[in-house]
Order: sequence, then C-alpha cells, then structure tokens
Amino acid sequence: MRETRATLEKAGVQVVDVQLFDGTEGMWEMITRIFSADGGNAFREEIAKSGEPISEEIELANPQDAMNVRQLLDHGKKILKNLATYT
Repeated sequence: MRETRATLEKAGVQVVDVQLFDGTEGMWEMITRIFSADGGNAFREEIAKSGEPISEEIELANPQDAMNVRQLLDHGKKILKNLATYT
C-alpha cells in the first residue's frame, strides 16, 4: 500500500486517506438491540404459536431489557451517528 501511494504521489496524484467501514464497530450489537426492542416478546409469541421449543442456539433478549419509545429513538440516533462517520 505504501509503495502504491508513493508511486501515485510521485506521479502527481493526490492521495486521500479514507476510513473504511468494516461493520464491526459495535454495529451488530446496536442493530440486534433494535430488533429485540420489545425484549424479545414478539419473537417468543411467534415461536409459541408453532408449539416448538426455542433452539438453544438462539440468544433471546431479556424481557426486562425492553425499550420505551425514547430509548428506541436514542438508540437509532447512535446507529446513524456511527454510520455517519463512514460517509
């Protein structure tokens, strides 16, 4: 990368550093928090309709972690702020 940069700069090309988004900076946790904003209750209700047990591999949100509207909006703002640093 350094060699390429040096060659380009020597040729008069302006090289600009960019910060690439790799999707690992806490985004998974932020997004799954929104999908389980109700504490996983909707998921539990749908699975209960099938009569099947919930697979052990599935991590369910704690019902006590349900968010109110203000918390959900604030959480969405955090995600947008995080994404904005990569645009």
